[in-house]
Amino acid sequence: MTIKEVAPLEELKGVGQTLQDAGLTLLQAASNAVGADAKREAFPVRTHIVTVECLEKHRWRVSVDGRLLASFCTESRARTAGRIEARRLDFIASDAQRQ
Repeated sequence: MTIKEVAPLEELKGVGQTLQDAGLTLLQAASNAVGADAKREAFPVRTHIVTVECLEKHRWRVSVDGRLLASFCTESRARTAGRIEARRLDFIASDAQRQ
């Protein structure tokens, strides 16, 4: 079986663009997977996706790459904690590669 039999060249032209849009697709999925009564926002920080969700008026939950980090009383503190955690995870990964 040859490559031409599996996938014609015309079908393969959009594969690169699809892979480039994968990050955007993940952000859209995180933003769309929310109930009507909650506010959720997802934003990229380096190689991670930070999600901040409003549960109540003074309760914000933050998660990094889908893992729950903590709850805060303000959106600003939740966003800052998410950014710091994402950078910490990148630092640990880069430090492990150096050793």
